[in-house]
Amino acid sequence: MVSESRLAGDAKAAARAAEDARLKEACAGFEAIMLQTMLKGMRQTLPGDGIFGQGQAEEIWQSRLDQELAERISKGGNSPGLRDFLYRQLSRSGGDG
Repeated sequence: MVSESRLAGDAKAAARAAEDARLKEACAGFEAIMLQTMLKGMRQTLPGDGIFGQGQAEEIWQSRLDQELAERISKGGNSPGLRDFLYRQLSRSGGDG
């Protein structure tokens, strides 16, 4: 028979695992936002002779491209490591709930 204390321990472990997964996802999302901001800033230093001219269509396309690139960099093996750093810092400081 399973004791109440074991069930409570299992429930706490499951809650910690779910919280850990949410924290990792949030850190990856933050890293992607930072990368997107960096890509946008770098793109603004380039001359403005884009393939769509300099209209609203190009701005929308470039923004979406930067977002996609940032997400792929963050999820890929070449991540700059910001998400890992944030995760370590936040998981240490959030241990008390």
